[in-house]
Amino acid sequence: VMARPPSQFYRLQKMVRRNKIVFISAAAVMVALLLGLGSSTWLFIQERKSRLEAERGRANEIKLRQHAQTREKIAQATAMIAQNQFDQADHLVSEISDSESVFDGASVFRLLGEQAATQGQWKRAADRFNLLWRADQMETKDNSSLDCTRCAVVLIELGDGQGYEQFRHDIIKRFDGTPDPLSAERAVKNCLLLPADEATLARLAPFAEIAAKSIKGRPSTAMSDSWRGSSVAIIEFRRGHWNEAIEWSQRSMSFGDKNSSREAMLHAILAMSYYHCGQPDEAQMELDKNREAVGNKFKNGISGIGFGDGKQGYWFDWMVNRILQKEAEELIEGQNSSPDSFR
Repeated sequence: VMARPPSQFYRLQKMVRRNKIVFISAAAVMVALLLGLGSSTWLFIQERKSRLEAERGRANEIKLRQHAQTREKIAQATAMIAQNQFDQADHLVSEISDSESVFDGASVFRLLGEQAATQGQWKRAADRFNLLWRADQMETKDNSSLDCTRCAVVLIELGDGQGYEQFRHDIIKRFDGTPDPLSAERAVKNCLLLPADEATLARLAPFAEIAAKSIKGRPSTAMSDSWRGSSVAIIEFRRGHWNEAIEWSQRSMSFGDKNSSREAMLHAILAMSYYHCGQPDEAQMELDKNREAVGNKFKNGISGIGFGDGKQGYWFDWMVNRILQKEAEELIEGQNSSPDSFR
């Protein structure tokens, strides 16, 4: 003690030895409190876990019940469509919004969207195709990219520029990194039905490269080659590469497979490209060819265009031609033509 002052630990030891009963009692109380707190915490956690499991069980039950009701609605809508009761079927499925349910009834939503389009009900058609597009992540690449075209043309026909811009962004995001030439080709076409800014064109460049590299050679009789060539032609036109657009359009025209809707599209691209190259006579000639083909198809309205005609073009392929025809007329003839004039 004389060598150094007593430490705090030394003093504590002495105090404990002098008050053993007090400290033992305090320790016992502390252990009891800790055990009680631990037990109550464990019981609380178990009770909360049980409550959450019960809530999940109720939520799953509700979800299963809703899915059963949705499937019943889709079945009823299918029966109504078979009886040409499209309005009643559309009303029945109008409240369905989740992607899983839409996917289950994809054929129903596709038919209802197409029926609305043939009647010029663009808002209803856009709603149905938008739902279908969101659900198509589980679909085959062919159906998904065709639904993409359906949605793109009705948004433009509706005059929803903002909706089309967002849709264009979604297309690029969904197919980004795809190695598939079919998806790449349709992504380019559907994103460039209207002029695009430099950033969008840059993001579409890899898609166009995939489409171009997939073309087997010249001459070709493959339908896929001619469609992919036309997608390269349209991106070259949007880039302002007029001569390249003409070259790709002519190359696609030379392919053995013939498709009147694709040829009409190429006539429109050629017309605008020739105009920018200072060849007004050639531009007018190509525009006249496009206008004749489109006019013949739309003389009875969209309802006169057969559904599912993959050889000469689906109705939405001809809608693409009508959109490009309007742009070509405004450029070459200065006509501010309205889509209404084609109905």
